[in-house]
Amino acid sequence: MKYTKEQRLDIGRRIYNGEITRYQAAEEYDISDQTARDYMNIT
Repeated sequence: MKYTKEQRLDIGRRIYNGEITRYQAAEEYDISDQTARDYMNIT
């Protein structure tokens, strides 16, 4: 697992709050856009 649960929650919150898009998150954190969407859904 690349990121801890706390890090995944933080990434998800940033997407949910509109700070970044899931595509930006995917590029920034080197994850797929689907994974970024999953992170958003766990918040």
